[in-house]
Amino acid sequence: MLSIALAVIVSFGSPIFACKKIEVSIAYAIYVGLGTAGIVVVDMIHLGLEWKKLVLICCLLFGIVGLKLCEGKAQ
Repeated sequence: MLSIALAVIVSFGSPIFACKKIEVSIAYAIYVGLGTAGIVVVDMIHLGLEWKKLVLICCLLFGIVGLKLCEGKAQ
């Protein structure tokens, strides 16, 4: 029970802390992207590895990194 409470606090506290350092849109994209990647990894562990899922999750993560690298350059 304590581990669940700690996980919820970290899960909600991380984006709040991140928004103090980076833009809200970037923080949200990272938060959602990492959550999606985590769910896909757990799915692949339990149901088997599919190369299509692996390619798509890599595209998602590269997109998140690309957003961070482009932050503040477009005006």
